[in-house]
Parts: sequence; C-alpha cells; structure tokens
Amino acid sequence: VHCIKNEFFGGNVTVTGLVTGQDLLAQLKGKLISHTLLLPRVMLRAEKDLFLDDVHVDDVAKQLDAAVRVTESDGADLLDAMLGR
Repeated sequence: VHCIKNEFFGGNVTVTGLVTGQDLLAQLKGKLISHTLLLPRVMLRAEKDLFLDDVHVDDVAKQLDAAVRVTESDGADLLDAMLGR
C-alpha cells in the first residue's frame, strides 16, 4: 500500500478518483517491491484506460516496470487481485 499525495490538484485533495497518472509515476518510481500495481477503476476515466491527466495505464505499467491490474472498487475484487485470482 502506497500513499499518493495529490500534487496535480493540490495536496489537500484526498479523493481516490482524482489521483493522476503523473502523481503515480513521480511517487512510485523504484518503490514497487512486487512489480505489481493494483488500481481501483474509479481512478480512471469511464471511456478509456486514461487518468484525468491523459496518462494511459499502459504508460504507467511501462514506466514503473510493473504489471498494472485495474480492480473494481469492492473488497472481493481487491482480494482476488491480491491473491492472483
């Protein structure tokens, strides 16, 4: 679990759905021990695999050298993703 400070919209913004790709890239580079990143779907635009700042999920995966899996925003899907199911 990584705490991401929202630099894009301001440090006081704490809404998961407003976290941007560039904030993830800046704050997670070199910090993913498992080389896997689980993201709740609410962080992405509805129409594409894009964050609000137009960064694509594939770009995050490539730049962090990690597998990125987008999960639904419920405990069951998160648990399945954590267990690799």
